[in-house]
Amino acid sequence: MRTSLRGRALGAVLGLALLGGACVPPAPHPVPTDVPVAKRRFPDATLESLADGRARYVSKCGGCHQLYEPERHAPDAWPRTLDSMSARAKLTEEDRARIEQYLVTLARR
Repeated sequence: MRTSLRGRALGAVLGLALLGGACVPPAPHPVPTDVPVAKRRFPDATLESLADGRARYVSKCGGCHQLYEPERHAPDAWPRTLDSMSARAKLTEEDRARIEQYLVTLARR
């Protein structure tokens, strides 16, 4: 009887953890239609550079706090936000540039 109660409790805890994780929206993946939008501000943008920016955003920013949907800020607000966070997150210039390209572009969706 104890084992089954313990097993049920563990199952409930794991289920709640999984359910809680499902509520956090992931950073959206860039799609081919994002590339022309990105090129207006970032002429060298590619689908690969946007995907790289997303990967850096998830790994560098998501390690310290919940990720924000790109639409949370206006496209022109993201660079200021990154300015304030770059030093704390120890972003390289390339990290920052790729993350900015991703966030600014997807904020325009």
